[in-house]
Amino acid sequence: MIIQDPLYGEHEFREPVLIELINSAPIQRLKNINQFGIPDKWYYVKNYSRFEHCVGTAILLAKLGAPLKVQIAGLLHDAGHTAFSHVVDLIFSNSLAQDLNDRLYFQTISQGEISQILNNHKISPETIKDIKDFPILKRSIPFVCANTLDYGMREMLIKEKHDLAEKTIKNITVHENKIVFTSRAVAREYADNFLDSNKNHWADPESVTRYAIFAEILRI
Repeated sequence: MIIQDPLYGEHEFREPVLIELINSAPIQRLKNINQFGIPDKWYYVKNYSRFEHCVGTAILLAKLGAPLKVQIAGLLHDAGHTAFSHVVDLIFSNSLAQDLNDRLYFQTISQGEISQILNNHKISPETIKDIKDFPILKRSIPFVCANTLDYGMREMLIKEKHDLAEKTIKNITVHENKIVFTSRAVAREYADNFLDSNKNHWADPESVTRYAIFAEILRI
């Protein structure tokens, strides 16, 4: 399977289990879920899909030489997202923790088509139940991981900082099962950009207000 990704370029998936999972209905469904939750019509920053982020995370893990099981977990890590993504956390979950997807993740991969694919390839959903077992995939901010790196770099594309995204990809490696930067200067530039994205987009009053209003509409 050849994927043309705006961040990583052309990538070929060869493992049958990854190809089957990408083609599965639960993962294809993510194409219709915006990363930023609110549809483009009512949002002020151009969205990309949860599908792009999940596939991108798997690509990044593959580029870093992560084991197949971790690549699978990366592909599936957002499979529990509902329509409107984190907006729904304001209704059904903890709006600060934004943990509804985490709570639905194992339920999603342990039943139905995903579970069947994993079991057919002799992979138990239990072995990828807690993605925090894989620090290369999931670590708490301010530490970097494949999850935050992927959406952090996709934000760079939105801001037309393609050069920084390219530098970031070229200057990360795995050390003691964790992703680290090989350049202090690039690490600082990435961190400054991540903080800027948080201040002027993800936690910006404009975003927070739109989330609150949209959640109230859904609640009604």
